[in-house]
Amino acid sequence: MALIQCKECGQMISDKAKSCPKCGCPVSYASQVPPQKSQFSESFNERKKSSPVIWLLLLLLAVIVGAIIYILVSPSDASKVNANAADSLATDSAGQKTAQDATYELPQQKALPPLTDFARNEILSVVNEWNHCHNTYIFDELDDIYADRLFYYTKNMSKDAAIKDKVSAINKLVTKHGYFSQDCRAITIKRIDELTVRCDFTKNTSFGNNSREYHAYLEMQKFGDEWKITRESDTTTDKNVSKRKK
Repeated sequence: MALIQCKECGQMISDKAKSCPKCGCPVSYASQVPPQKSQFSESFNERKKSSPVIWLLLLLLAVIVGAIIYILVSPSDASKVNANAADSLATDSAGQKTAQDATYELPQQKALPPLTDFARNEILSVVNEWNHCHNTYIFDELDDIYADRLFYYTKNMSKDAAIKDKVSAINKLVTKHGYFSQDCRAITIKRIDELTVRCDFTKNTSFGNNSREYHAYLEMQKFGDEWKITRESDTTTDKNVSKRKK
């Protein structure tokens, strides 16, 4: 025997009874169907069971969205460095560099120590000996002060070839004008590197009734304990050669 619910009063009665003992309502076949839970009750219970999972999914989604927003909005370390660099380069409009037109500048080389008095005297001695050769026509001494190879008035030559060229040029002037002489004035010495110097001076030449003045220079390099001439020229020759090359 099973209990069923009366369709009129809701009283639980036997499925064998012909009528409800409480209200007298006849028991029909439809009323013998076991009471069913309401759809609302079932859906509520289902939502109640699944709610923890939903909350976990929502929490995870919120964390992911927050991380994406942080990455997109928050500047990276590299961009911060670039921004700081741009700020340091940006200046006012008074002719100073800006972040847009600034160029990279190489660090300045360490200043070379000044030449000792002894070294300066050695270098000046070479200049004086070089000048002496031109006035005495004793060019054998050039063999001691020229390097094995040198730039002789812009031409890369051997020592012997340079001496031969100089002897020929001076002899032509002496033959034509009777004599040749020169002197060097206002000698300055500039250090190029630890082993190289440049001597600039005014060279005054005289031959016959002619007198000329040149801005000449000698470059020297230290070989062991001796200074040797590695370049001989003047600015007039350099300019003329440069024009011919163009």
